[in-house]
Amino acid sequence: MRRIPMRRKFIESSMWVVFLAGLALPAFGQRMFPREVTREELDRRASHVVVGQVVHVYERVRALPPAGHYVDERFCIELGVRKLDRGSGPKRGEVIYLRFGQTRRDPQAPGAKLFVPPSEHTRVRVWIKKMPGGNWELVARNAIRPVPFDAKNVTRGTMQETLDLLEDWRRDIMSSLVRAGPQPDSEWLLRILGPVEELEELIRRREPVLVEHIGGTFFGPLAKDLAPKRFTALLVGLLTGEDTEGRVFACETLAAMGAADAADRIAALLVRDDERAALYAAFALTAFGRPDGLPRLVRYARANPRHWTANVLPAFRRISKEDHGKDLDAWERHFRARKLIK
Repeated sequence: MRRIPMRRKFIESSMWVVFLAGLALPAFGQRMFPREVTREELDRRASHVVVGQVVHVYERVRALPPAGHYVDERFCIELGVRKLDRGSGPKRGEVIYLRFGQTRRDPQAPGAKLFVPPSEHTRVRVWIKKMPGGNWELVARNAIRPVPFDAKNVTRGTMQETLDLLEDWRRDIMSSLVRAGPQPDSEWLLRILGPVEELEELIRRREPVLVEHIGGTFFGPLAKDLAPKRFTALLVGLLTGEDTEGRVFACETLAAMGAADAADRIAALLVRDDERAALYAAFALTAFGRPDGLPRLVRYARANPRHWTANVLPAFRRISKEDHGKDLDAWERHFRARKLIK
């Protein structure tokens, strides 16, 4: 029997080791996503604990050799920062990106996916640490947890935080109007305002801070950007309710949203026995170019000669291309000539 030199035997053995290692590489060569750990361990590992709103989830799946055996998944969560429970750096409204991944076998097998990212507009608390290069990484697989809202306690916890955010937004807008400067950007607010279910609950409860103080004029553009169909359906329901403030808020918000499909429902308030709601309905209809409420607006202007130019005059200008300034008689003659009022 021919003897194999030790050097050659070592090389051949090494080749087998490399080959076997190549088979195992998909499972062990990639950095595995950290396993689930206890809450105490999460706190120990994390440099920052952040509460935020999921803006978007990016996912990349790549097959690893040998084909069909393993896949490498990489996730990136775009998170709008709402507040920091620990650490410093990211500010409210800023966006941070959380990167992490996992390698798994047989993606078709039930339960094979080790990590399921949260859906968009979900509020979460994350335990993270900053990596070289400025990226953020979850410290474990269970280091991202949903933060539920409490529908029973509308003015507490996260719901109160939402109301505070909306009030800050309204205050910033009013300050910009007083200074005659540019209005503040709403993108930061949209990134952390929600979830939609929470805002819907605030409206259903007629939360005074939202319905009466902040008002539909401020909330409407935000509702349009967040979930126009859902908010329109909810607000149309308020129009048929018995609560005057709810009707007023619905009229203001639908007008600010430009929800023209709701115009007929708003017009129905003109004949209901609710003078305040009918007046706001008249204002709202002018946002859609409808003159249904002009007679009521003219009567309101006659009854408020000192203040009508601040609110009624803009409504008149939305209906007509002609501009008669502060001459209320000229406006009325113009509307009668066009048979918009009798």
